[in-house]
Amino acid sequence: MIRRASIMWAAGILAIAAPADACVPPSIQFRLGSARIDAPQMWAIDDIVISFRARRDVRVVVTAYTDALGPADANLRLARRRGEAVKAALVRRGVPDDAIDVIAHGERHAQGGTAAELRSVWLEVVPNSARPRQDQGCGG
Repeated sequence: MIRRASIMWAAGILAIAAPADACVPPSIQFRLGSARIDAPQMWAIDDIVISFRARRDVRVVVTAYTDALGPADANLRLARRRGEAVKAALVRRGVPDDAIDVIAHGERHAQGGTAAELRSVWLEVVPNSARPRQDQGCGG
């Protein structure tokens, strides 16, 4: 599990700073109305693949959200497309299709503050025995 990171992009350099007191699963932010994963966001996919490969008897839970702009049903479809895009990226990197659960919430239960933060997909590696849950904390 990684810690919440502050990400800054300046002069073509990506800087990531993680405070010691905040622990959350990695997440991927999306552009407004898009399900395309931008290259700077791929670190989260790579982090989950490494974590998945390092453990036995686990699965990846992909939980997708949107902001509240637009109709709720369209947001739910967009969240599903985002989750499936992340799943496809994980599969391309060797995570078995049947070891990935995609949960699309759309604008419901969104985590974050700004609209940009709400347009996200959260990733977690959990034991196979665990049922995917939204309130699962760090390390569990």
